[in-house]
Amino acid sequence: MSPEQCRTARTLLNWSRPELAAKANCAANTISNFELKRHALRINSRRAIQRVLQGEGFEFLLAPEGLKFKGKVIDVQLGRLNPEIRLCSIPAERRSNRR
Repeated sequence: MSPEQCRTARTLLNWSRPELAAKANCAANTISNFELKRHALRINSRRAIQRVLQGEGFEFLLAPEGLKFKGKVIDVQLGRLNPEIRLCSIPAERRSNRR
């Protein structure tokens, strides 16, 4: 999961950083620093955030910064649906092992 994917998913859910942090049981500063590319996430924080967002219907795709929401591909650079993007999804077993 990239900072752009995280920010786009959170924004599409209309959640604040503190809301996502509470749901993922991590600090709001963790979300903020990650989205602003100040630092990478620790593996446990990454897994927790991804689990919450995946539970809401998001699927994290391989580059370039792909994101799928309820079967529709999102252009994370534009923050909206883009039906022209065709990306490969990360298999579930690989998603849980990604860092």
